[in-house]
Amino acid sequence: MKLLQLIDLRYGLFMGSFGGVFQTVELLLKKLEWKETRKSLIAGALAGLSLLCLKKEDRPSIMLYALVRSGESFVAALDMQNRFPAAISKFQHYDTLLMCLTAGQILYTYVHKPATLNSTYYNFLLKFGAKDVRAIKVVADKYNGQPPDVGLITELCSDRGIPLDHCLRDGGQRVNICRVIHPHQTCERHALSFSTSGFVRSLFLYAPLQTVIVAVFVVLRWRGGRHLNPLQMAGKTLLAICRSAAFLSLYCTIAWYVGVCSRGIIPALTPHINRLSLCLAGLSVLLEMKSRRMELALYCLPRALESAFNELHEVGLVRTVRHGELGLFCLAAALLTYCHQMYPESFKPSIRGMLQFFWGQPKTALLPAPRKVSLTTAAVRDNRSRISEEERATLPKATSFSHFF
Repeated sequence: MKLLQLIDLRYGLFMGSFGGVFQTVELLLKKLEWKETRKSLIAGALAGLSLLCLKKEDRPSIMLYALVRSGESFVAALDMQNRFPAAISKFQHYDTLLMCLTAGQILYTYVHKPATLNSTYYNFLLKFGAKDVRAIKVVADKYNGQPPDVGLITELCSDRGIPLDHCLRDGGQRVNICRVIHPHQTCERHALSFSTSGFVRSLFLYAPLQTVIVAVFVVLRWRGGRHLNPLQMAGKTLLAICRSAAFLSLYCTIAWYVGVCSRGIIPALTPHINRLSLCLAGLSVLLEMKSRRMELALYCLPRALESAFNELHEVGLVRTVRHGELGLFCLAAALLTYCHQMYPESFKPSIRGMLQFFWGQPKTALLPAPRKVSLTTAAVRDNRSRISEEERATLPKATSFSHFF
């Protein structure tokens, strides 16, 4: 009984039914000789009903993750079919653009509307934002045009040991934001010290995470009969940890620096301009390896979508629908099964392996339409095709270590 209390069997039932329902429905529709496209869509949508096995409060996070991943794979499948113009397909910085958009939404609500954020994620932001909740409340009141909370500011100044008139001006009618955020430093010096301490805090987050990832990677390669240079692995791991820590540190530093300085640059600062200015924090993702940028953006996207929906719901622009998360999850599951069956290459290897755990190997796959290639590219491919099988076997196999980060 104690073991059953520790382990939530709902997740096991959800995972089992998610794969079982799909396999069952697919076999039934195969007997009816339905087309593969229609069969995968319907089987996936019905498999999405397995979300009912989870608790109501756990469903939105699972739904948002599936919705984001299904959108990513569906866009990749459309690109494989050459459905987008060449200019759109060749653009290489959608990951940075998406990261900037999510940063504007997340960082704005972190200060001004924290109730719209997921509580666990909000605590994560508080930890790495490294600011007193009372100071954040003072900043929010200032930017929203509300009168200063004199009692809160007095308590904050008393705890920090600074005179009250350093934070309040004009008889308590104006607040000096800089003194509230960094009472003993200039903005530039605070940005430097904050980024340094933030880098150290981030190391404690990314060092264990990257170490576990590398350990799993090494074990898989060892089981496959391939051995890696330990010094090279250690160097790449250390570099990856430092890059990730620098990213998170710069992300938080830009957010606070822009949030404080934008008020002085733009006196009539509106919420929309404040959001746009906070988008600059997303540029810090450029410190990460290219293979990790989109993953970070997709991690932040569900949090930003949830926050945006809650914010719109507060002002009455959207309404909640009963079992709406179930309908969206069924849609996401249908798109995932469609892409998995027809365009398995639209998924990253890690995601594709997870889906194969649920649904098995794709039964069929539609080949993407051939892209237009230049004469130079065609000549190179023609020369490569002339290499004999014996010569090809002696060529070294290319391995992208950065993909596993």
